[in-house]
Amino acid sequence: MNINKIIEIKDKIKGWYSKSKLVSIIQSILIFLFKALKYKVYQLFYHWKIGTFLLTIICLYYFNQNETLMNKIFDFHILNFYIAKVITLYDFHKNIHISLYALEGAILLLIMLFLIFSFRLKDLKQDKIKKIKILKEKGVELPYFKWRTRLWLNLKIAIWYWNMNGIDPKVFESDEFKGSFQSAFNVTFIDKQPVKNSKNTIKLLVASPRYRLPDKISINIRDIDYFNSIFLLGENMLGKVKIDISKKPHLLIAGDTGSGKSVLIDSLIYQAMLKGYVVRACDPKQTEFNGWHNLTISGTNLLNTEIKSSQFSRTTELRGTLEDLKLIEKELKLRQTLFANEKCRNIDKYNKKLHSSKSSIPLSRIIYIFDEFVELITSKNKTTEEKSVIEDIERILKLIATRGRSLGIHLILSAQRPDCNLLDGQIKSNLSNRICGRMPDRSASETALGKGNYDACTLIDDDELGKFVTNDGKRFKGYLLDTDKLTEELHKQYDKQDTINLGGNNNVEQ
Repeated sequence: MNINKIIEIKDKIKGWYSKSKLVSIIQSILIFLFKALKYKVYQLFYHWKIGTFLLTIICLYYFNQNETLMNKIFDFHILNFYIAKVITLYDFHKNIHISLYALEGAILLLIMLFLIFSFRLKDLKQDKIKKIKILKEKGVELPYFKWRTRLWLNLKIAIWYWNMNGIDPKVFESDEFKGSFQSAFNVTFIDKQPVKNSKNTIKLLVASPRYRLPDKISINIRDIDYFNSIFLLGENMLGKVKIDISKKPHLLIAGDTGSGKSVLIDSLIYQAMLKGYVVRACDPKQTEFNGWHNLTISGTNLLNTEIKSSQFSRTTELRGTLEDLKLIEKELKLRQTLFANEKCRNIDKYNKKLHSSKSSIPLSRIIYIFDEFVELITSKNKTTEEKSVIEDIERILKLIATRGRSLGIHLILSAQRPDCNLLDGQIKSNLSNRICGRMPDRSASETALGKGNYDACTLIDDDELGKFVTNDGKRFKGYLLDTDKLTEELHKQYDKQDTINLGGNNNVEQ
């Protein structure tokens, strides 16, 4: 066959491909698969052990001894359109080698999977791993890649499996590692997770820097579950960030001025009121909770009949704060007696028992919010009477912190910079949920999040408003809430509705 005939056949093939969009799509998919296969072969021949190379040669030699797909492709029968027939499944059902094709493909796929998961990619990205200073300072052999994959529920997230090579797992949680890792690999470090049944392997969740959360994230009311104690804090690349106050009952929120603490607290208040909780707040600045004051949007049930019927109310000075806390203290003691008589360990079991008997309305959880508590309880420039009030406030806060979990009474303390010397040890040790916005220095971050935790200083930039980090290392962007507009609409909707009193302080919408 002369060269002109070959050129004519190639032109026909090109024309046939260009006429069909479906064929062009198939062609692009095949090109992608070919590149992926080429990359895997590249890994086989360059990164893995010599035994892998020999095994691959043996497999290819075996396939080439049979008059099947491999033989045809290696013989390169392009002139009789054989490849075009195979790719487009032309007369595929008539092909007597179909079972052998499928068997060869399955065997080759299994071999590839075996090689991927059985041999380590020790040399992959080693030049970048060497740039991570904290690993070099340890003076041990560097960690290495084992394999990589994607998070199927969120394909923006890549999962890198690393062999720690004897390095302490705490090293991979340090701020120095996170910063060096992100600059070395040009990725966003999201999380570090252990691997089940493997002591020397960790998962590093990373994302490309081009993937970012929107500047404004609004809370969706459909995501709020009214019948459990889970609160939504915000979102990150992995999804929604939540806390369960039945497991970790009390919360500390810290952050510099303008970091977004007030908006985060407003979103928690909104969720609590939708769930039917009673919310009380101390607002020394007298500006934070104006819209929420004296608002009721859900029915509540408490044992202490002296507590105001409104679902949310606030105080702005020490004496009013102490009066509110004394009423909550009385409620706490009444619940202790009731649960003991009913032989219930916590509020969830008690409400479940009531629900099964249908004898009463479930008890409401109580949340007490103390905004800028450090400024209010400091004893400097206070009179003797005020110091006595502060001591009573601290006593009740300590009581709630230690006993409130099972009784459904919770604390949310907010401060720009919580001073560890002003915070009682029993209160501080029970603030298991700690959230921190932007902090100016490491000592402030450590005071808020715990000893040795500098994430609020190192992981949140000065211009990142509304971003927070928890004491367990989760970073997230808080929900944006237009509080003035929301509370105005809620007042218009609910203030005109009448309520009926079902004994005590049981407020239920009519």
